[in-house]
Formats: sequence, C-alpha cells, structure tokens
Amino acid sequence: MITFILQGLEWQAIASLYYPENYNGQLVGDVDVTLDLSTAQAHFTNLSIDDDGYQYILQIQVITVPSSSYNFSVQTDPFNVVDPSVVVHTGEARTLTLTFNANYSAIVAGNEAAFISNFLNNMAPRYPNVTITNVAVSEGK
Repeated sequence: MITFILQGLEWQAIASLYYPENYNGQLVGDVDVTLDLSTAQAHFTNLSIDDDGYQYILQIQVITVPSSSYNFSVQTDPFNVVDPSVVVHTGEARTLTLTFNANYSAIVAGNEAAFISNFLNNMAPRYPNVTITNVAVSEGK
C-alpha cells in the first residue's frame, strides 16, 4: 500500500511503453490520468496498442503537479497483443538455440526482458507460420 503524504498536490499517472523501440505498435489514447488519492488507484479507460506484438510492457510513472521530488514508476508484466483472426499453430514443439557473437554483459545483462521483446517483435513477423514461445536468454560459454 502506498501512502500519499503530500497534501495540496495533484498526483498524475502517466502510461508509456517500456522500451518502445522493441515494439511495432504505439500506445494510443489518454496516457495521463489523475490518481485517485482515496483509493491510490489510477484508471486508464481509453488506452490501446495499435499493432499486434509480443511481450509488451507498460511503464506507469506517478508524478506530482506541481513537480516535486516525489515520484516513482512501475512496469507491468509482459503481455501479448494478438489479432483475433490469426490461426494458432499446433504441432510438436521444437527447441531452438541461437548463438550471437556479442558481449552479453554489455548488451543483454540486466535487460533480458527488453531483449526478448525486441527479439520476438523482430523475428516473429518474418516467420508467420511459426509460433515462438518460451524464449529465454542466458550468457553462453
């Protein structure tokens, strides 16, 4: 539970895509809402994402108006946006290991979720007859 200690300030919640460069879609609608101080909740009633994709993550930043040193942000769990007309593929699952010749510590470490989102949103559209799920990344040997 979050306790709001500043009286006389308006609290705003602002939604955005976390690492927006990882996605084909854009977050559209009313991205700024006033936080209800009596419930400590923000209700986004007019948000949508305009393109399907994998592992979308929203970031919600809470700020005060006028600005103060009190602010914080949280990220949602990843979710997929799918076209309801797309056929779900069935069949035997396969495991695939891809190896990249790159410095894992400098590029991926600490940003695994963003790397997975980027990978899925760049690879999946290239192979529309393949369903890619359960992606994991780790440093190789």
